[in-house]
Amino acid sequence: MNRRYFHRKEYQTNFLAQTNLVPKHCTISNPTRKACLEKLAEPVFLKHIANELSTSDSFVGRQLLRAERDFKPNFHWLPEVILMDEIKSTKTATDAMSFEFMDAKTHKSIDILPFWTIQRLEKHFKRYDLAARENVKIIVTNMNYTYPK
Repeated sequence: MNRRYFHRKEYQTNFLAQTNLVPKHCTISNPTRKACLEKLAEPVFLKHIANELSTSDSFVGRQLLRAERDFKPNFHWLPEVILMDEIKSTKTATDAMSFEFMDAKTHKSIDILPFWTIQRLEKHFKRYDLAARENVKIIVTNMNYTYPK
């Protein structure tokens, strides 16, 4: 996107056209964070999102990291039925695996954690209120021997 300068003859000044697509003092057009997040309705590669938005995959990654900072888990609530499983993840996650858990009734993801070891999972779930943990009636998981613990 090219920015245009305009000249005011009566004041002998210049001004720059502004848009919400380009930050002030920046010459590169950035899609909004919302556009990046809307592309995540289905699991896709960052490169795919970047191609769709005509930007770089590193930009998409930065937008997702910013959005992650806005996400604050609700440690006062857990659903009655939780689905949980380990998923193939990034190299930065422990052993390239992550842990996902979701509400079985709505099928909405509650959280994806960058670890899946029993010690770290116990520590994470102890952050939830006792009342929230006691609200869970059923846990649905695969045959991983550590999850029933």
